[in-house]
Amino acid sequence: MVVPDTLGRNLGFTAIRNTDADSTDYPYAFEYGPVPANWPLYVSVTAYDNGYPPANLASLESSVFGNLESVTPSTPADDAQSLSVSVVPNPYKGTYDYSVAGWEKGPDSWTEFDRRMDFTNLKGPATVRIFTLAGDLVDVIDHTEDDSRVSWDVISKNGQAVVAGIYLFTVVYDNGVDPETGKFVILK
Repeated sequence: MVVPDTLGRNLGFTAIRNTDADSTDYPYAFEYGPVPANWPLYVSVTAYDNGYPPANLASLESSVFGNLESVTPSTPADDAQSLSVSVVPNPYKGTYDYSVAGWEKGPDSWTEFDRRMDFTNLKGPATVRIFTLAGDLVDVIDHTEDDSRVSWDVISKNGQAVVAGIYLFTVVYDNGVDPETGKFVILK
């Protein structure tokens, strides 16, 4: 018995198209959403078939781990214009295993330089300065991308791990937007 081809040339990719979101020429693109901004997600593409019921062959699917990627979508730059700059995670808990959520590398290869905090809702290219409560400059981050997020490795400008405490930050924009200030906490 021959099972008729019910798909023909329709392979189900009508929802996939090049969105021209950037200058890279992708053969296909797929928009998934809505997704929470500034929170890590895992994405994987799998292939599968329907099996062959007359021969009692079950459906097969490729492994989700074959091309698993961790991504952290940022707030779209247009939406960030109306939001205040925030720090994620806040507080940063040095004893928490952020690799469980995909935020940092796993514990097998982790070093102090793998820590990560993000400044989100930036309104374009800017300079982020981080200070102690005493006013000492801890680090300077130059954000040249026209994106709404920049990461900090929680290392001072002197190459040392920062200590637990309350920190202040300023964001000065290159495009004339009013500067912003805020605070965050590091617990160790």
